[in-house]
Amino acid sequence: MRSDEATVGTLTLADGFTIQVGAFRGADRAAAVVQQLRGTGLPAFRRADGGGLWHLVLVGPYVADTEVQAMRQALAGQGFGHTKVVREDAGSLLP
Repeated sequence: MRSDEATVGTLTLADGFTIQVGAFRGADRAAAVVQQLRGTGLPAFRRADGGGLWHLVLVGPYVADTEVQAMRQALAGQGFGHTKVVREDAGSLLP
């Protein structure tokens, strides 16, 4: 296959985990933390909670517990010592 050809296929959905780094009332503060984490190469993103009052900053997703634990240690080393592991249900991502 040439390097400029696309591979077409279906990705398998799997349950996984994200790591909640923080919860902020202000969207701007959450966005700043996401940018800080992305600046270190981490897959950070934000999501509003169900009521829309809190802006959650998350890192991931990860599939293996070993990945989660290693990332929690890395985050603690960056000053994010109070993290929370969130189970992500792949089935909830389906339309």
